[in-house]
Amino acid sequence: MHLYLEKLTVSQKLFEPFGDVISKGMENNKFLINQGYCERFDEVATVRVLDKKANPIISIFSATPRKRPVKIDYLEMHPLASQAFMPIQKIDWQVVVANDNDGSPDLSSIKYFEVPGNVGINYNPKVWHFPLLVNTAQDFLVIDRSSALDAGKENLREFFFQSNDNEIYIE
Repeated sequence: MHLYLEKLTVSQKLFEPFGDVISKGMENNKFLINQGYCERFDEVATVRVLDKKANPIISIFSATPRKRPVKIDYLEMHPLASQAFMPIQKIDWQVVVANDNDGSPDLSSIKYFEVPGNVGINYNPKVWHFPLLVNTAQDFLVIDRSSALDAGKENLREFFFQSNDNEIYIE
């Protein structure tokens, strides 16, 4: 059986079970800095690292489009830290997420979101997600846990759907 996911417009309320929406308006505080020439939107999301042997890092990911429709046949999650994505080119993009159910994705919670190009996403630890989904090649600023000491990939879990599972697609 084929299941096509409905595309939802991202909002903090709808995305809350999976993490944070990173955008102006989501800050805990805002104030002027740099002699009044810059406005700081403070604490729009929290970097969560649940272990003591790693640090938060900043990276750039370059994503390329996939052929549509996209078959969602794989999800990944990071059990030890949050993972934030902020588009650099401000081009709309999409995310597919699901909650965790004892180490596997809870497919009854799977959601597909359209994310505006001026908005980022911060996945909570243990949230299952499909890799970056873009309509055009673009770069993302990514804040997550350093994997330099992670030879055993302890902060990466992968779930590959079985051939007898329902096939899930997005347009």
